[in-house]
Amino acid sequence: GWTGADCNTWVGSGEVQVCDKTCDALVDCNGRGRCQNGDGEGMCVCFDGYEGEHCEHDISVSISSCGCGTSGGDCGAICSALETCHGHGRCSGEDGSCLCFAGWTGADC
Repeated sequence: GWTGADCNTWVGSGEVQVCDKTCDALVDCNGRGRCQNGDGEGMCVCFDGYEGEHCEHDISVSISSCGCGTSGGDCGAICSALETCHGHGRCSGEDGSCLCFAGWTGADC
């Protein structure tokens, strides 16, 4: 295995692994992947749900294709902030629920 501040000191048995480029996982992979040597170039191998050169894209977040005022898997949940949130919150585009403004609570604010 590897040890050290940059994980670049080999302490295991057997053949010593060589990595020509060090990788700072916090910077290079945004904490969403691990750095791996790829032909002398440090590269990020992203954890599930992330992609990009530095694992900067969260692909688990989907953008709704529903029209304005609707949400849900079949776009059947209708939300009107004035009707369902009593003007004290806004409609969540995720599931049609109310997100109440400060000082207001309850399912319909």
